[in-house]
Amino acid sequence: MAFEKGNEFGKGRPKGSVNSLTKESKEILALALKGEIEKVSGYIQEIKSPKDKIDAISKLLPYFLPRLSNGDLKIETEGEPLPFDYTKLSEKALNEILELMKDE
Repeated sequence: MAFEKGNEFGKGRPKGSVNSLTKESKEILALALKGEIEKVSGYIQEIKSPKDKIDAISKLLPYFLPRLSNGDLKIETEGEPLPFDYTKLSEKALNEILELMKDE
């Protein structure tokens, strides 16, 4: 049976609506992780190596900050994009980033 023009049945889910199973899964996961999120900062503070601390923070950032597309942020120097080296951040800068992450 082919789709007929004007068919009102089978419209599917309205645009932007959330799948109920996905919504329930997210709620269950949020409840399970509720107490763990506060502990993350403490775990990161225990990391002694600045390189390992940066690595841990950089892996967590995508979960706290929106992902930027290539056009969202572009710093240029003489026509070339400016690379950002996270390994050159000081311990103080890393701790400030952690504090900002905790506040949000």
